[in-house]
Amino acid sequence: MAKITKELLLEKGIPKHSKLGQVKKIKLSNLQLKTSDLDPKLFSQLRQLEELDVSGNLLTEIPDNLGLVNLRLLNCADNDMEQITSLNQFKNLEDLNCEDNMYLTVSD
Repeated sequence: MAKITKELLLEKGIPKHSKLGQVKKIKLSNLQLKTSDLDPKLFSQLRQLEELDVSGNLLTEIPDNLGLVNLRLLNCADNDMEQITSLNQFKNLEDLNCEDNMYLTVSD
């Protein structure tokens, strides 16, 4: 899978728009993404993003500084997650799916 680009985010985003700041939902599942593919500089442009699906990838964690202040739903199921402590950055998170992450241990 190629690195995530602005064009890919716009293609996968809903509603369809020419600006990342207007996208509310993105489905990036089953793209063989690694944690290093989640570029905080690019994702921070998704100021209105409420739902992110990154299930079925190769993520070991969610980067600390994605800047997704409006994120309400995160699906990171079926990855290689080892920890989810970085999720505290998502103050509006209401729905989290992190099932089927073999290495995940939950800590305070």
